[in-house]
Formats: sequence, C-alpha cells, structure tokens
Amino acid sequence: MLAAYQQSEKDAQQPKEQKDIWTNIKDHQPTFFSALNKRDPDLLANYLCNMSRHDATLGTVQGHIEYQKIKFNPMYRRYISRLAKDKLVSLAEALGAIAYENPEQGVWGKNFYLSIDELVAAIEKTVGMNIAPPAIDGGLFKINGSTAQFNERDLNAIFTAWSLSNILRDSPGKAVCEIGAGPVEWPIGAGDLV
Repeated sequence: MLAAYQQSEKDAQQPKEQKDIWTNIKDHQPTFFSALNKRDPDLLANYLCNMSRHDATLGTVQGHIEYQKIKFNPMYRRYISRLAKDKLVSLAEALGAIAYENPEQGVWGKNFYLSIDELVAAIEKTVGMNIAPPAIDGGLFKINGSTAQFNERDLNAIFTAWSLSNILRDSPGKAVCEIGAGPVEWPIGAGDLV
C-alpha cells in the first residue's frame, strides 16, 4: 500500500483542470494521509486494523465522526442497530428463508423480533453456507449474534452475492466485474440537471 501510495503521489503532481473527488476525500482524511506519508508500515498497519474508528473510512464505510456518534449516543446506536436488524430480516425474507409478512394476509410485525441467531440459521440453511463475515472491520459497528456479527453493508454484500449467483446460474463461463466509483468529469451546461 505504501509503494502504491508513493507512486500515486507522483502521479498527483500532474496539473489538473479542477479538483477531483479523491483530492476532496484526502482533505477529510488528514490522519490517514499523515500515516501514509510517514512511510512506516507498522504505524499504518496499526491505524488500518481499526480503520472504521478513524478518518480513513470517512465517506466510504463509517469514519471517525460516525464512530464517535455511535459510541456516545445510545439513542443513535439503537437506531443504527435497528436498521441493521431490519436489513437482516429483509435479507431472510428476500432469500425465502422466512415468510414475507403482509398485514393483509396473516402475521405482521413478528419477523423483526426473531433473534439474530434464528435469522442467520435460516439464511444459512437456505443458501447452504456460512454467511459470517470475517472479523476484519476494526471498529465497524455491527449487530451481534452468538456466532456472527453483521454491519448493514455485510448484509448488502450477501444479498448481492446471492443475486449474482442466481443471475449467473444458467450462464456457465460468464463473469462479473465490479468497477468501483471514481472521478467522473464532464462539462455541465446551464440547462443540465444536476
């Protein structure tokens, strides 16, 4: 990472017509870029092992501001927990691991109260594999089951993987490539909607 960063710094010396998104992100991550600029692999590794508590993940995952808000505001922490739990319930319903709820046709408002472990077990039975994400997100807020912890983004990733596996099931030899977001530049005219 340090070698790639040093190379990118050389490339960044090229003149630009306008400020790009990566320069803007850099302005909001001074601690991360300070660690990169010190060229100390141990310092950088220590910083990154808890990156969701720091400014490196600001704008991408959680960041230091969100971390502090979750840590010190119990009402907000409950709110974020409920969002993640709702996403877990929605995932279980989408995969057919538990029945959809419909207020016009039966039970309503019960699935949310199933335990995290019950939901995870039902999902794993449906997909035929362990869905526990690896423990690599130092400081990222997650809801806790007895065997796995989930952030809302983990659940989005599981649903995306499941969806893609279904889309590609009848297409052997096909592949999917995700292209991450990057700076997009185009002129915006006076009549264009932004």
